[in-house]
This record gives sequence, structure tokens and C-alpha cells, in this order.
Amino acid sequence: QWMKTMAVERFVGNWDSFGYANEQNMYFYRPEHGPWKLMMWDIDIAFANVIAAPANTDFFTHINRFFNFTAGPTTQRFFKHPPFRREYLRTLQEIAIGPALKLNAYVDAKYAAFGSAGVAVASPALLKTYAANRRTLVLNTIARFDLPFAFTSPSQKRSTAETPEITVTGNAPL
Repeated sequence: QWMKTMAVERFVGNWDSFGYANEQNMYFYRPEHGPWKLMMWDIDIAFANVIAAPANTDFFTHINRFFNFTAGPTTQRFFKHPPFRREYLRTLQEIAIGPALKLNAYVDAKYAAFGSAGVAVASPALLKTYAANRRTLVLNTIARFDLPFAFTSPSQKRSTAETPEITVTGNAPL
């Protein structure tokens, strides 16, 4: 669950959160009878914050360009650990083919509702452009990691008499 939370934070560009450079504004919580949860907090600077987290910010970057903060070694290890990285990439993919496709209609409806109620709000154009650019970046990032199934080692046939165990490495689709 917590890598999914980090993926959402990264998609919306919330650099002021755990899993990004600042490593704050999140709470870990463990229910009495359940797994740990990561809860978002203080997401008011997300979407279209082009100074600190422009839309082209790589999903594995751990540097805040505005304040020059760098994520700590624990956060960086999360993103390098294959099972966590895989969950993170899968969630980014889910966002890109699900909610990100529905965002414009949702935002347009809210914008129209505010306008109908006489509430003056800024155009959502920047937010929509930011989200569209993030979506494109997700799809390009996924293309780099979503590889066909293949073994890369062991590269040679081994006799079963050598050892009863082998380590297999390779690639797999997300």
C-alpha cells in the first residue's frame, strides 16, 4: 500500500512528502490487526508546481530542485528494491490508464460548477497540461521497464548433481 501512496504523490508532483526529497508530511500507521499504512498529509502544493517538481521530473529522482533537498538512503533503497519498484511502477501504470484519463472531464465539471455558482476560480488549464505531461512521462517510463519475460542467468545448462539450488535472474512484464 505504501509504494502505491508514494506513486500517487510522485504523479501529482507533491515533492513535500515522504518518498520524495523532503521526506515529510506522511504518517505511518499500523492498525491493531493489519499491515502498516502510509497516510498522505498536506498535499496543497501538488499539481502544476512547476518550480520544484516540473512535469518532466523523472519518477526516480530524489532531488527537490527548488530547495536542493535530496531524499535519504532509506527512501532511495525503497525505489531500488525490485518488489517495491515493481509495485511502484504498476501503480503509476494504473494511474496513467485509469484516473489520469478521467481527470480532464472531472476538472472541467468542477470548474463549470464553480462558474455556475458565481465562484471565481482560475482556469484549470495548467493543471490539465501538467497531468497530461505526467501521464505521457509515466507511459514512456513504463515502456522502459515493462520487458518481455526472459531468463538472463544462469546462462549455461547445469547438472543437477552440481547443486540442488540455482539462482535465476531475468526480466518480466509488470
